[in-house]
Amino acid sequence: SKSSDGEDSARGYFPSNDWGYQTFAVRFEGPGYLTFKWRLESSLEHIDDSLGCFLDDEYSDPVAFLYEANLSSRAKWHDNRLIIPEGRHTLYFTFEKWSDRIGKAYIDEMVFTKAEPGKPTSVTVSSVEAEPDLSQSIELKVESADGYPFPTFQWRLNSEAIEGATNSIYRVEHAWDFDAGEYTVVASNEHGSLESEPLKVTVSGEGISSLADGLDATGLKFATGGDKKWSRAKINDAEDGDAIRSLSLLEFQSSWVMTVVEGPGVLEFDWKIIGPEFDDRLIFSIDGKQTETLFGSSEWETIRTFIPEGRHILEWEFFRDSWETGRHNGYLDALQFYIPEDAVPEFVEQPQDATAEGTDGVVFSVEVDGWPFPELQWYRDGKPLIGETSDKLTLGTVWPDDEGEYWVVAQNTHGEAQSESARLTLNWENNEDLAEALDTEGIDFISGAEFAWELQTDETSDGEDALHVTGLPDWGGDVVYAELKIRLQGPGELTFKAKVEGNLQIFRAFIGQATIWDEDFVTLRDREVDWTEYSLIIPAGRHEVTFLFLQGPKEGGPDSSLWLDEMEFKSSEPPNPATKLVLADLADGKLVLS
Repeated sequence: SKSSDGEDSARGYFPSNDWGYQTFAVRFEGPGYLTFKWRLESSLEHIDDSLGCFLDDEYSDPVAFLYEANLSSRAKWHDNRLIIPEGRHTLYFTFEKWSDRIGKAYIDEMVFTKAEPGKPTSVTVSSVEAEPDLSQSIELKVESADGYPFPTFQWRLNSEAIEGATNSIYRVEHAWDFDAGEYTVVASNEHGSLESEPLKVTVSGEGISSLADGLDATGLKFATGGDKKWSRAKINDAEDGDAIRSLSLLEFQSSWVMTVVEGPGVLEFDWKIIGPEFDDRLIFSIDGKQTETLFGSSEWETIRTFIPEGRHILEWEFFRDSWETGRHNGYLDALQFYIPEDAVPEFVEQPQDATAEGTDGVVFSVEVDGWPFPELQWYRDGKPLIGETSDKLTLGTVWPDDEGEYWVVAQNTHGEAQSESARLTLNWENNEDLAEALDTEGIDFISGAEFAWELQTDETSDGEDALHVTGLPDWGGDVVYAELKIRLQGPGELTFKAKVEGNLQIFRAFIGQATIWDEDFVTLRDREVDWTEYSLIIPAGRHEVTFLFLQGPKEGGPDSSLWLDEMEFKSSEPPNPATKLVLADLADGKLVLS
C-alpha cells in the first residue's frame, strides 16, 4: 500500500499498545555499493521510534540510522548509499518501536551494484539545504560515486581544498557569508580521480543589528539560536544603559550568540549571570573550544583575550542548569575587537605567591599587554618549563620538587619583559608510615586531607604491615573518595598488591588524568577481592599515579575497606654505557694498544 516506486515495499508494523523491534537480514558478496530508500511513520511526530542498518553485527554501531517518525501525510523517503567491503557480509535492518503510537517502517528500491576495478567515472553531490540563512547549518553529501578500490574524498570550495573535509559528508554547523560559493568533491583512488559538478550554496542575511547595537560593537555580524534567542535589553548597570541577554529558558535548556572575526587581534567583552548562586553557566568558545566559563550569579566581569591570525568563530552559550524558580539570564556587553598599536610587552597583572596543601593544585596567572601579542614562557628557579607558554600555569598536584620561584617572560618583535616572581610553597610533611606500610623507598606520597590512610598490622600481604583506608561516607550522590598520589620517572613498572572488602565500592589506580568512573588501568568495581598483585607500565618521562577509593551505598551494611601492600617501582631506563680505560704507548708517532 506504500512504496517509493509506486509498486511495493517491505514494511514493519506495530500497533499503538505494542513495543519491541523487528529485524530482517540481507546477505551480499562485496565489494560493491548498496542503495535503498526508507521512511518512518507514526500517528504523531516524535523521535522515539527508529530504523537502523547494521553491518555484520546487529548489536554494533549502525552504518545508517533514521529516527524521524512523522504522520503519513508528512513522512518522507530518505535515500541511503552504503559501501559493502570485499567478502561476504550481512546487513541487518532493524525497526525499533518504543512510542505509544502506531508505528510503521518502510524500505524500498534496494539495489546492489558490484564494484569494478578502475578509477571513478561518476561522482555527484547533493545538499539538504543549499540556501541557509546566516548561522544555519549546511550539510553536503556524496550522492553517488563509483570506482574500485573505493575512492577517498576531498571537498573543495571555489576550487580550494577544504582542510580536513575528507568524508563523504561535509557539514558546517553555523554557516557564515564566507561559506557561500561553489562546492565540489574530488573522488580518488589508485587508478585516478574525478571532480563532481559544482553545487552552488548561498548564505543569506546580514546578522541581527540589534545585537550589535546592544553590544556597542561595530563592523561585526551577530546571530543567535538555541532553545531561545538573545536580544537587546535596557540594563541600568550596563555600559551606555543597554546590553544583550538570553531570553528566559526552561530547565536544562541553552541559547547561544555568535560572531566571526579575522585575526590577529584582541577581544574584550563584559559578561554576567543573574540566577542561582552556583548552577547556571555562561561559556565562551573560540572555534568550538571552551576558553572561559562563568558560573552562577555574578556582577559584571571583563574578559580580555588574544585572537590568533586567521578566521575564527566566537560563541557565547548560556546554560540553565537549575530547577530553581526565578530569573535565569546571561548578559553580554561592551564587546570590542581591535588591533592595538605596536608596543613592547608590559605586565598589567603579576603572578601571586601560592601555598598548596594535600592534593590541591595551584594556578599562576598573568595579564600582559604588547603588540604583536607577546609569546610567553614560564620558568621555575631559572629553568624554562617545557610547553608552558600560556597566560596561566596550572599545577594539578604540587610535589616537593615543584616548590620554588616562578615567573614568566613575555617577548615580541619590539622587546621583552619579565614578570615579578611568585613563590610556591608546599605545606606538606612526609608521612613515613605510608612508605613503611607499602615497603617502598625513594617514593613521595601525597594524600587527600579528608580521609586517613593508616599503617596497620591486622591485615597484610607480607605478614608485617599494610596501608588501610575505610570509614568513607555513605553514598548520597556526591562523589567523595579517598585519594593517594605518587610521582614516578619512567620508563618502568609499578607493582603493588591490593585487597578490597565490601559489596558496593570502586577502587582505581591509573596514570595521568582520569575519573573514578573510567574503566581503564586498574579498576575494581562492586566486588570483593583477596590479595592480588597488579601492575602499571609507566611510560618514559615523569608521570603521576593516583589511587582512588569510593564508598558505594552501604544499605545498612559495614564500611567497605581497601588495603595496599608491597609496592615496588622497577625502572627500565637503560644503564649508562660503561667507561673502559685502555692503555696505549706512542711508537713512531702512532698509538699502540698495550
